[in-house]
Amino acid sequence: MTSPSHPFDYEADAQRAWDTIYGGGITIFSSHVGYAMCSATKNAIDKIFKVKRRTPQKFHAMSGSMNLHNEIHIVDQRAKDVLALITEGFDLPLGTIAPVKLDHPILKGLPDHVREQTVKDGTLAMLMNAGVMNELMAQKGLDHGRLILGSSANISQQGTKFRAEDIEPDIREAADIIIDHGTARWESDGRSSTMINIATLEVVRAGTAFNVIRDAIKRHLNLDLIVPA
Repeated sequence: MTSPSHPFDYEADAQRAWDTIYGGGITIFSSHVGYAMCSATKNAIDKIFKVKRRTPQKFHAMSGSMNLHNEIHIVDQRAKDVLALITEGFDLPLGTIAPVKLDHPILKGLPDHVREQTVKDGTLAMLMNAGVMNELMAQKGLDHGRLILGSSANISQQGTKFRAEDIEPDIREAADIIIDHGTARWESDGRSSTMINIATLEVVRAGTAFNVIRDAIKRHLNLDLIVPA
């Protein structure tokens, strides 16, 4: 049930999204860093790549949560401190990259070519602390032993969409369901998520709140991020 203080029924929306994905379809839903286009089956994933005009060399990210991270990522205490500082201490979203348990059933169950486009050099990326829907979808995937894979709901290289109505018609038509929760929280930043390999501190993408993230890590952990030239 909704109310002025709780305008969305996240549990019901997450269940609708999961039912669609579990049935082999594609769901678009909002995270704090923009609308995402997600699926869990080979055919649906291939359809997303095609409609986005995404090159096969691109890798999948996924809906993530602390539970999923703890289940499949392999990290030391430094990496744990970095992640906790960003997502808990500063309540910021993060595309979290870290070494992954390659023998975990949730990964072994992926089709070969999907796994090859999900795991890169023994690491896996997941979007964390990016809103209630993202967290719920990650947990549902973990509960069912399936990763929720996808990427931003836009044609490749055409920019993250922070409102459902801004998503290109081809992308909208490819989705079986669109869950519209209005303007995404980080719309004013105008960028997709910052992505960091928390094991090596290498910056893969400087995105949402990057300057805050870099300052926090230096100020509170005395660590320097490795930023590509």
